Amino acid sequence: GIIGGLGHDLVAMCVDDLAAVGATPLAFTDYLATGRIDPTRDEQLVGSIAEACRIAGCALLGGETAEHPGVMDSETFDLAGAALGIVERGAEVDGSAVEAGDLIIGVMSPNLRSNGFSLIRSIFDLDALSDPFPGEPARTTGEVLTEPSVIYAPSIQAVIATGHVTGLAHISGGGLPGNAGRPLSGGLSARIDFGSWRPPNVFEVVQDKGRISTAEMFATFNMGIGFVVYARPGAYAEISTSLLDHGHPSSVIGEVVRGHAAVTIAELPTGLD
Repeated sequence: GIIGGLGHDLVAMCVDDLAAVGATPLAFTDYLATGRIDPTRDEQLVGSIAEACRIAGCALLGGETAEHPGVMDSETFDLAGAALGIVERGAEVDGSAVEAGDLIIGVMSPNLRSNGFSLIRSIFDLDALSDPFPGEPARTTGEVLTEPSVIYAPSIQAVIATGHVTGLAHISGGGLPGNAGRPLSGGLSARIDFGSWRPPNVFEVVQDKGRISTAEMFATFNMGIGFVVYARPGAYAEISTSLLDHGHPSSVIGEVVRGHAAVTIAELPTGLD
């Protein structure tokens, strides 16, 4: 029943993909399909989308709500969205400027955001979502697991404006191994230093409760890094200040090296940790 953050999840996954290529999100549309219209629920969903669009700096132009009785169960719904962004021709951040020696800057994520929930549902007892979350007694398990996604797009636009960015990656499904290497061309590898940051408590609890290897955790979840910025050496101070101005802590988590593997995570344990 905790649905007030779903709009943030939906909008973040769209506008942050735009930000990863240097585009500014301009407009958003949503689509809600359900077995039965529920005015209270549906108003909350659309309200959360509108609030997320405000944070992202884009307009919610419209959408559609479709009722499908007999096709969908009355209490179920499916929420989708699409975002439109713009970038000047020639100003795209496509990774072509990335060079060996560039810094890899991780922008922190305090929570799961929107990925890995098939695994989450297999680990946690849905009847225990009102119990206190381990290590965070002031919040329930349901509140921690459904904490709204961070929206990075405005901060990434500000970072691009510093002129130091050579590549960008939105860390979503597939985690750092599946996303951090996207801006890299052949012959370059992202060498990420395991231990250069500490994942938030929620990841430690998920790993312990699910008996999941560290390698599998990194392949499924963002592990506390929601966005990656590639930049020239010496640029971290200005970039980190810009990110902090938008409320996002960051850390240098690695560097670009010569190599054929898109991403390597140094000293990453493969067994249960």
